[in-house]
Amino acid sequence: MRIPLLLCATSILFACSSQPETDSPNSITITASQFNEDRFRRDIEALSSDEFEGRAPTTLGEKKTLTYLTKAFKEMGLIGANNGKYLQAVPMVSYTTLGEPDISLGDLTLTSPNDVVIGSRHNLKHIDIKKAPLVFVGYGINAAEYDWNDYQGLDMKGKIAVILVNDPGFARPDSGKFNGRAMTYYGRWNYKYEEASRQGAIGAIIIHDTEPASYPWSVVANSWTGAQQDLATQSSDTKNSKVQVEGWITLDKAEALFKSSDQNLAQLMDKAADGPINLELNQTADINFKNKVEYANSYNVVATLPGNVQKDEHILFVAHWDHQGGIAL
Repeated sequence: MRIPLLLCATSILFACSSQPETDSPNSITITASQFNEDRFRRDIEALSSDEFEGRAPTTLGEKKTLTYLTKAFKEMGLIGANNGKYLQAVPMVSYTTLGEPDISLGDLTLTSPNDVVIGSRHNLKHIDIKKAPLVFVGYGINAAEYDWNDYQGLDMKGKIAVILVNDPGFARPDSGKFNGRAMTYYGRWNYKYEEASRQGAIGAIIIHDTEPASYPWSVVANSWTGAQQDLATQSSDTKNSKVQVEGWITLDKAEALFKSSDQNLAQLMDKAADGPINLELNQTADINFKNKVEYANSYNVVATLPGNVQKDEHILFVAHWDHQGGIAL
C-alpha cells in the first residue's frame, strides 16, 4: 500500500527516497537504507551557503531556493501539487523602518538597535506618536481559561503597553500556572502584540530578558534589521487590526525607565508572576519614524507522491525554507 504524501515546501528538503509499496496492505515500513546521509548533508550545505543569500522571502535568495527545491522534488519523483505546478503564490507585505527612528520613553532617549527596536505593520508612510502614556501590563495576558487578565480595569486607548516576555509559568514552574517552563501561546511575542491591539493600545513594547526569551538581545536586534514580513491578508490592510507601533526594549533600559517612575522592575516582575498586574507608569512616549510598505509574492513549493489507495487522503509534511536574509549573525 502507498498512502498519498503531500510535501509543502515552505520547506527544507526531505533526504529520503519515495516510499515504496510493501507486501502488507495495512502497513508502511521505512528502513534506514531510505535515508541518504550524503544527500541530507549536501542539501544542508547548499541551502545554508552564502550562494543562497540567507533565503529571505521575496529576494534573489528565495528565487535560488525555489529553483533548488523544485529540481530536488522532481528528482525524487514527486509531482507538482498546485494543479501540476510546484509553486504556490503567497501574497506578502513588508514593512521597513527607514533611517534612525526618534524614540523617547519618559526621560530616556533611546537608540536602535542598541537599546530598542521599533517598527510598524500599518500601511502608513510616517509614524508620529506624541505623549502616549506608558502602562505596565505584566505579561500582557488575557486568558479566561487561566483566570488571568493583566488588562483588567484598563482603558488602553492611545496608550503603549509595556510587557514582560514569556508567561507566568516560566517564573513559577511549580505553581501550576499555565504550562510551567514550557511556553504557552500567551508567552509568544506575536500574541502580546495582538492582545494589546484588541485592548485598544496604540503600541506595545516587550521587555527583553534573555532567560525567559531563550535568546539574547542580538537575536532581537538582527531579526528586526531590514524588512518585517507579514501575510498580505485583509487584516494587514486594516489600520485598526494591529497596534501602530511594535517593539522591544533591553532589560537595562527598561529598568532605567521604571526607576525614573519610582518603580522597581525586578519587584514588579516578581509580582507579575503571582497574579495579574497593571500599573500606569506616569511616563509618556514620543516615537517618530518613516515606514516603507511594499507588496510582493513569496512562494511555497508543493509536491505530492500519489498513492494507490485512499487517494483522497494525504499525509502532509510541512517545513519552512526561509531564513533571515543577508544580515550579520
